[in-house]
Amino acid sequence: RQSRGWTPLHHLEQHSPSHVRSLLRGGADLDAQDFACRVTPLQRAQQLLETEPLAEMLAETVKMVLRAAEPWSRATHALFPDTARSRAWELLLL
Repeated sequence: RQSRGWTPLHHLEQHSPSHVRSLLRGGADLDAQDFACRVTPLQRAQQLLETEPLAEMLAETVKMVLRAAEPWSRATHALFPDTARSRAWELLLL
C-alpha cells in the first residue's frame, strides 16, 4: 500500500490502461479502502465517471475498473487474475 492507505489502483489518473489491466490481472483489490475516507478504487472510478469530463485515456481506465467489478463473462475474462481466469476455464470444460 502507498501513503494514506491508497493502493496503486486508487491512482487511476496516473496509470495507462495497459498498466491498470496489469494491476487487475495481478490481483489488485477493487475493494481496498484507504485509511482516511475508506474509499475504494471501485468507488473512485464511479466518482470520477460521475463528476468529471474525462480525458480519453482516463475514461478507458475508469471503465476498465468498472468492468472488472462485473461478474465473470467473456467480456471481463481478461481483467481477472491468472488464478481466476484458469478456474473459469476449468469450469467451462466441465
